[in-house]
Amino acid sequence: MLSGMRNLRTVAFVLCLASPRAIPGAAIHAHFGRLPVHFEANRGQTDPEVRYLARTTAFTLGITRSGASVALGAGSQVRMKLEGSARHPVIEPLGKLPGVSNYFLGPDPSRWLRNIPQYSAVKLNRIYKGIDLVFYGNARQLEYDFMVAPGIDPSVIRFQLEGASCIALDPGGDLILNTPGGELRHKRPIAYQGSGNRRISVEVRFRLRGRSVSFDVGRYNPREPLIIDPTLAYASYLGGSGGDYGHAIAVDSTGAAYIAGETYSLNFPGRSPDNEAIGRAFVTKINAAGTAIVYSTVFGGARTDAYSLGVDAEGAAYFSGLTFGGIPLRNSFQPQYGGNGDLFVAKLNPAGSDLVYSTYVGGSGIEGGQNRGTLRIDSTGAVYVAGQTRPPTSRSATLFNRTYVDPRMQWCSSSIRPEKISYFPPTLAAAAMRFSLCRWRWMRPTDQW
Repeated sequence: MLSGMRNLRTVAFVLCLASPRAIPGAAIHAHFGRLPVHFEANRGQTDPEVRYLARTTAFTLGITRSGASVALGAGSQVRMKLEGSARHPVIEPLGKLPGVSNYFLGPDPSRWLRNIPQYSAVKLNRIYKGIDLVFYGNARQLEYDFMVAPGIDPSVIRFQLEGASCIALDPGGDLILNTPGGELRHKRPIAYQGSGNRRISVEVRFRLRGRSVSFDVGRYNPREPLIIDPTLAYASYLGGSGGDYGHAIAVDSTGAAYIAGETYSLNFPGRSPDNEAIGRAFVTKINAAGTAIVYSTVFGGARTDAYSLGVDAEGAAYFSGLTFGGIPLRNSFQPQYGGNGDLFVAKLNPAGSDLVYSTYVGGSGIEGGQNRGTLRIDSTGAVYVAGQTRPPTSRSATLFNRTYVDPRMQWCSSSIRPEKISYFPPTLAAAAMRFSLCRWRWMRPTDQW
């Protein structure tokens, strides 16, 4: 214990209102796991090659004119590239959902994106003559249907799989792709004609030649449409960075759930200079029934993670976490990045479509540590944050190595002044750190800044 603390100079700051209730990670992911995949049009939030984007807890899917790409953990991607297909198929979203997506990325408000519609499926029309391709699914698996019109030969369907270190068919007919970020399994396809009580199964299996995949289809009626329906399932063995990862959850008075965390979905397909392989914070609201997303908002600049979350009586979400700069700012009491990793605090409007405020909280030391910030809201709309800071060298430093004299802040002392923080020698083990606890209060939501 002594040796582990010898170089540790950590101070706690900002007294929170109540102890947080621990939410198991499994509970957070269970909310995501019940949801269908939602697709959104690319309006500049990712690489321009991507026409539609889908984010899940397991992977990120991008629909392109030539097929699709799946971004997994550890920076790995698998591309499904159609062979001999139409160069410019018409790409059409299907099944409009009630939710929207918002992106507050970087300090330039002109680049923020709001109210991007979400859809349950995306259709590539006439990828081959008489053949359409439809993508849909849920958070743990993706389905893609080849819809073959009467009189069309399904043997023309072929696609290359790029990005896997090994591709093989297992004895059950599943197509296995090994990647550094996890295993992708294209389950043995099913095929059928008709629908409902008239649905008739058709024998079908994958045919693999090198990295080229096609279908062997059994006897069927060529005068009726044919559906070939493979399913792509993902099982991570590295816990990598391919999708959305929830760190905090809150529930409002209507029963709607809010999840905050980190997303790597914009790293896909990863060739844009604006979308380097970093995480951004996100807040997603799910309806009380747990069946649909109300909104999903991404926030960040350089690497930014959200670790704490609260919701007020009006349904406005507040979130905080750790950032390394470049975040969008509005009504900030600290508009400058302190360096070495700062906490941030932000508030969304009830629709999730705009920032009420966002600010850095930190100095030149390292904010965060193992405690990346804990946020609570009182009945007046005041926000309290707790966390850790590590000033660089001084044994007696102004909080965050800065002097804040701001009428919008109320310190725990009777006068408005910075609180001093002192250190004991590290040889006193667990008692070596003297914590100076303080708090500030943001103005009420009705106050003007």
